[in-house]
Amino acid sequence: MIVTTPLGFSYDANVLPASETRSVVRAIAIYNQRMAEFVWDVAKLENNPLTFVDIQTLLGGVTIGGYKVRDVEQVTNLADSSRKLLKLIRSGHFRLNKETLMLLNSIITRNETPEGGIFRDECGHNSCRANAEASELNRIFMENLQSMLVMPPVEAALIFFLFCMFQQFFFNGNKRTGLYMMNGWLMSNGFDPISIPAFRSQEFNDKMRRFYTNKDATEMLAFLWSCKR
Repeated sequence: MIVTTPLGFSYDANVLPASETRSVVRAIAIYNQRMAEFVWDVAKLENNPLTFVDIQTLLGGVTIGGYKVRDVEQVTNLADSSRKLLKLIRSGHFRLNKETLMLLNSIITRNETPEGGIFRDECGHNSCRANAEASELNRIFMENLQSMLVMPPVEAALIFFLFCMFQQFFFNGNKRTGLYMMNGWLMSNGFDPISIPAFRSQEFNDKMRRFYTNKDATEMLAFLWSCKR
């Protein structure tokens, strides 16, 4: 059944099969063991030229050359965000809220934009945080957050990602930040993290274009769930 919501788009959650919770410890272990793969997949969605081996090298603490500084920094930021994400989950401090969203975006877009971690319409001439209460994006976010918090965890995680993509809360890094929030909520609830394989990036882009045009998230929900490995 198609659900019409204030999120800005509709969807049919029946495309998501029932799934059993396993354990937070197991989910964290999977993400930690495959961190290079998760970082590489996200980087490829941004057309980052670094290879998988390059990313393994960076995660091992060794510098690499031959690339633009911004490309290396993008991967370094993704790696740092991954470590921060795991730290939040392990400590029980990960939340599906604006504060966590802003924190992760500030790390993911570090040195990429001066407005990292701040909603697009919260920047005034004197202070980027002065307009938070008057922010239309803040209103949209807060009005929809509670409905997502009462959804089944898998549905909430995937919808939160699509919500971030649809509303484009930040100047940069919406896709990356949304994916990290999605996996944070999945793992916090004992579900395995999801990664969009690099070889499916074109499929992802095609389906996202249809999502933006049709405002129906059903196809994207099915796609995201199919990326579960």
